[in-house]
Amino acid sequence: MAWLCGSADAGARNPAVTLNRYGEGHAVAWAYDLARSVALTRQGNPEWADRERDRGFGIRVVDMLVGWVDPDRISVPQADEQQRLLANVLGLLSQDRRPLPRLWYLPGSAQSILVATGDAHMTPSTAIAEMLSHVEERGGRMSIYYSPPFERPVRRATSRARYLATEMPLIGDAVGRQFRSVSPRQIREWRERGHEFTLHPYVGQEGICAGYLDGALVTPSLEEGWRRRWGEFTGLGYGPLSPTTRTHCILWSGWVESARLQASYGPRMNLDCYHWGPAFCTADGRWVYGYLNGTGLPMRFVDAQGRLLTTYQQPTQLADDHLLEARFGGEVWGGQVGLSAEEALGVSEMLLSLGVRDHAAIAANCHPDLWHVASWAADEETRARAVAWFDGTLDGALALGVPIWSAYDRLLYTERRQGVTYEALAWNAGAKRLTAIVRSPEGSPGALTLLLPWAPRGGARCCPSPHGSPLPARRQRSPRRRCGSVWRWRSPR
Repeated sequence: MAWLCGSADAGARNPAVTLNRYGEGHAVAWAYDLARSVALTRQGNPEWADRERDRGFGIRVVDMLVGWVDPDRISVPQADEQQRLLANVLGLLSQDRRPLPRLWYLPGSAQSILVATGDAHMTPSTAIAEMLSHVEERGGRMSIYYSPPFERPVRRATSRARYLATEMPLIGDAVGRQFRSVSPRQIREWRERGHEFTLHPYVGQEGICAGYLDGALVTPSLEEGWRRRWGEFTGLGYGPLSPTTRTHCILWSGWVESARLQASYGPRMNLDCYHWGPAFCTADGRWVYGYLNGTGLPMRFVDAQGRLLTTYQQPTQLADDHLLEARFGGEVWGGQVGLSAEEALGVSEMLLSLGVRDHAAIAANCHPDLWHVASWAADEETRARAVAWFDGTLDGALALGVPIWSAYDRLLYTERRQGVTYEALAWNAGAKRLTAIVRSPEGSPGALTLLLPWAPRGGARCCPSPHGSPLPARRQRSPRRRCGSVWRWRSPR
């Protein structure tokens, strides 16, 4: 069914997955460690942890992926395809005994999701508010990862007092207009509208500045950076921390140590696996785009001993600081590729189409920093380019029927789907009836969708009838069009 090859051009001589039939039964064998292969494809080579390998800024997840995921096949979600092969094989093995139900990856009938995020670095509240309004106009929700300034405790207390004054009657609005910083009242309003607002921590690595304090460079360790930034964020009244995060400059420590440390502060989804830097430029000068670590689906990190962490990994495949030509503070900023808004939008449309084809989540990062024009910030051309790219990406998602979710929404749906259990699963072959009790946790956006085989052996058709009341069902191709068709029904929200 599959072969192990040393290269794409090598002949198929060594079986990777085999199917053997004997009598009325059959068996499938994996000739390699499937779970290890998926984990290492997604998380990179652990032997390359903490090593600079991509000639980019700092040590990041991407350094463990250089020469690991084939750039010429980055448009294929290689880790996800291996998992889907296993799922399809389980369906194949069970078809003689009973139809095997499974859950759809995405909410309702969605074929993909656009996860909208923005890293904000002491950005004025007006820029963030404008960006959120653009998302709301398209029926979406967004995650803002915010870095407050390094401050001494006394100055932080003064800022907190000013924020409290903005909530006082009569004088609150007047006080609020005197400074541009984000206030706790604004954050509460954004959260009430369904957006996520949480910490974008600065952590240091040797030789890399992670901020300034009273004019001096500060380079805290991973642990100190999180502790200090958590204190600043909550000390300003911005808390509590939301359960997703992305690190400033996407700096990474160890194979999974960053994820482990982050989990101790509450985050349960990490977006630090990020498409940025020279690793995505081939030897002949082509920039490639796609699934940088072979996946568009969230999965929990696993450590070197094979233990699952509580944190899910969700890659970020679209990044304005990789794609766009931009200037910030009068200097060239970020963009490795240096595309115009129209060229970058072409990349967005290509990735969104891949997401629909592969039933994957595509996460995008658009910095609110670029939406604020000032001598120390973006210029007019940079702002126009950033706004046009972000709006076009949102519109492209809508045109494909792709929901726009925050990372927080993505996490809640993932955890709910993971918490589904089946009980009393039974198949009456004579009556061609499958019965089961399916239990689902509450508390996430979107409906769960159960898939059943379209035609189990013998020609029967499965029609879901929970509690004796039929639910609407429709026929749909199964993932990657390799296992026929399925019936699907949607649970109540």
